[in-house]
Amino acid sequence: PLSPQGVYALCGIAATNLIQHRYDEAVVWARRAIARQPDLTSSYRFLAAALAYGGQLSEARTVVAELLARQPKSSVSRSRATPFRQAWMLDLYLDGLRLAGLPE
Repeated sequence: PLSPQGVYALCGIAATNLIQHRYDEAVVWARRAIARQPDLTSSYRFLAAALAYGGQLSEARTVVAELLARQPKSSVSRSRATPFRQAWMLDLYLDGLRLAGLPE
């Protein structure tokens, strides 16, 4: 649990919950990843998408603003590089980012 790479597992659990439409759980795990390593920007993207799908649009937009402050060139199109096994998973993720207000 103290491994520096452990944060990737937290982020992966957030992604898994997002894909399974368990948005509240995705939020919990993404926040844990952010607390562990605030510079891991993928955690912010999973958090923003989960919040947006969970109906917390204002908070999702705040997370997008934090993401853009850390990674100004972040966008939906750049997020396409996220390695999901199925196209529908990537579509769900990208649509969540759009809903959260991440620029195209």
